[in-house]
Amino acid sequence: MRDTRILMLILMVAASLSLKAQQDTLIGKQNHLFVFFNAGADFIICSPPEDKEYIRGSVNTYPEEYCFDLNMAKSMKALSYRTHAEAYVEGRLLKNLLGVSAGIKYTRVTTILCKNDNWSGTDSKYLYFLYQHTGTTTEYLRLNSITQNSTYVGFPLELRVYPNHIHRVQVYYKLGADFNFLVSSQTHMDFFNKAMDVYEKEAVKTIEDPWKSYTCIYVAAGLKIGRNNKPGFNLEVNAPSFIMYNKNKSLVEPMAGIGVQLGLQLPL
Repeated sequence: MRDTRILMLILMVAASLSLKAQQDTLIGKQNHLFVFFNAGADFIICSPPEDKEYIRGSVNTYPEEYCFDLNMAKSMKALSYRTHAEAYVEGRLLKNLLGVSAGIKYTRVTTILCKNDNWSGTDSKYLYFLYQHTGTTTEYLRLNSITQNSTYVGFPLELRVYPNHIHRVQVYYKLGADFNFLVSSQTHMDFFNKAMDVYEKEAVKTIEDPWKSYTCIYVAAGLKIGRNNKPGFNLEVNAPSFIMYNKNKSLVEPMAGIGVQLGLQLPL
């Protein structure tokens, strides 16, 4: 009797495994794992500073109480972009219709503050940086630009929807966020007069530090080329993306961005 029960149990397990194998052959597995390797760039729309006392687009020759420049922000231009490389694992659910992923991300954020060439309020082609103010004496340094480079390590979490996963060319949609933490940073001043480079080490101490951490939230549409369960290539357009950071002041104020990303997808 005991041997019969053991034999029945073995047959039931074998039948179950056989049935599962047949189902996998006919309809494919419903859940899959993929690894992604991506690289891309985001271009961020920023607003120039409006309340920084140490920099301006022009210097007023009137007495100090009349020196407030209402057009200070308009005379400057703020640029920012970030480049990144990432690797993550994605699990497919609901018959490959839904993908959930997590991984690690390396990001370099570059922020530039320079003269607005389209601003006609002054003929100067440079910015004025307040270096020292003592009594009635004010010293300015003329700058072409201020550039701040910051490196972050981040952790992305993403949700993808694959509405037509059975085709070789798939369109999909993505909602994601990455949480980034500062690793290193460097601020550089490009002086109008290169002889002023000797003042850079002391002058950069006035510039705000980059964000210690920030979160980027984004939506995207993508295109995957390749058969399901096979290696493939991905092209994504992120629009829009939003950066959230602490309330401390920064060199510029980010608003929204747009980005592109290329990637390789491999099944596990």
